Amino acid sequence: MKVHVAVVGVNRCLSVTGKNLRRELSIHRLSPFTQTWSLTLIEPEGGAVSSPRSGEHGKLEEELPPEFSDVPILRLNQTCVDSELEVMGLRSLHLNAEWTQHIQSVENLFRFLFALRESYLKQIAQNDPDFVIFCRPDINISGRLALDFRLFQLAAISVLRLPAAILPAWGRSRGINDRFAILNRESLENYFLRLDRAFDFFRNKPNANAERFLQDSLLRVFTLNTVFTPMPRIRIQGRVQEEDKKLVELGAFGLRLSVYRARLNRLWRRLERLWVPVDRANETNVQKPRKIDQ
Repeated sequence: MKVHVAVVGVNRCLSVTGKNLRRELSIHRLSPFTQTWSLTLIEPEGGAVSSPRSGEHGKLEEELPPEFSDVPILRLNQTCVDSELEVMGLRSLHLNAEWTQHIQSVENLFRFLFALRESYLKQIAQNDPDFVIFCRPDINISGRLALDFRLFQLAAISVLRLPAAILPAWGRSRGINDRFAILNRESLENYFLRLDRAFDFFRNKPNANAERFLQDSLLRVFTLNTVFTPMPRIRIQGRVQEEDKKLVELGAFGLRLSVYRARLNRLWRRLERLWVPVDRANETNVQKPRKIDQ
């Protein structure tokens, strides 16, 4: 069985994350899986980024670390990408979600989706893999991933010819985390070609965000949100993204507890709404919910 690792994004700090990604995403030598790699990079004019939203400003890395010297690379000029997005009508798409207070965030999302599509069409499809591991180049996998076990798990599901994906359980932001994924052949187009339906989706749901869009794109895919391994984003010069520091502090076990606690809280709120009778005429509660004896 063939596994392809597709690393797609911006080269902020592969000198910091490259060794970690090659180690954690490599298949064990005795595994029945064979493996190929590819790297797709979005390269802005001047080789620099400036993002008020993330507080990141500075030059991107130009050289690849030794760990990626043998990996086929697809370089995408950001200006050319923006021209393609303009033709598709995506750059002028008006979004009102709270996360788009900086229009640059919207543009970066569409650039990323464009890079995913190019990676699939020009690199992944040529290798014809049974499974694809996707990750961004700016993350650090901070813990045991149990990659072989997860691939065997996905292989068992794939016997039924069902599109299936294994995804992070954390960082879902009202949808599905889009930093990492393990996908079978049947789910690849749903994940990598979602740019093709982005215009219609965001035009009809302007308050959605990137994670919500991914969730909608995988509605027909059997998803397992079972990855609790922390994957903090590493910014220019090796700085951990501020809001991701908690991921490292919690660790996989702490993340698992945090996710389960959030799920229980959501379930409790739904049950509370069922327990509270509502006066439909006045839309006011007429009695308090009953408490459950512990």
